[in-house]
Amino acid sequence: MDVTGQAFEDMQEQNLRLLQQLREKDDANFKLMSERIKANQIHKLLREEKDELAEQVLALKAQVDAQLLVVQKLEEKERGLQSSLGAVEKELALRTQALELNKRKVGEGGGDPALGTLGEPSLGVVGLVGEDPRVREGHHVNGELRSTQSMGTLWCIWRTLGGVGEL
Repeated sequence: MDVTGQAFEDMQEQNLRLLQQLREKDDANFKLMSERIKANQIHKLLREEKDELAEQVLALKAQVDAQLLVVQKLEEKERGLQSSLGAVEKELALRTQALELNKRKVGEGGGDPALGTLGEPSLGVVGLVGEDPRVREGHHVNGELRSTQSMGTLWCIWRTLGGVGEL
């Protein structure tokens, strides 16, 4: 019986050690499960943040593309305006040259700045201004039909020259 009692006590001690080991393993498993849950939550949050950032990147790319398109259109418009400016500058130079020519003619001949030496319309004034296809309204002056725009230009030239001659 002593041997049986001793064996029983040894079994109880072994059971207590095994129970202690089981508790330690359960605690370790619980700790690992808690860490796994936290890691999964962090992973989920990071994935959501990544998705949001990816959406922001797509939105920003779309915005950049739209702005590039606007810049391209503005550059095209600028090129068109530069071209128009060049044409207007050339026209201004031609008109200025015609004005100077007519000033010299008036100074030399004392005649009508709108008419040449033989009474024909001067190409410098009527030829440049009177050819505007947008002008539809006209006036009779000295038996000739002249456009309103031509008359305004002629009047400006006539006033610039000091009102010499008749319009």
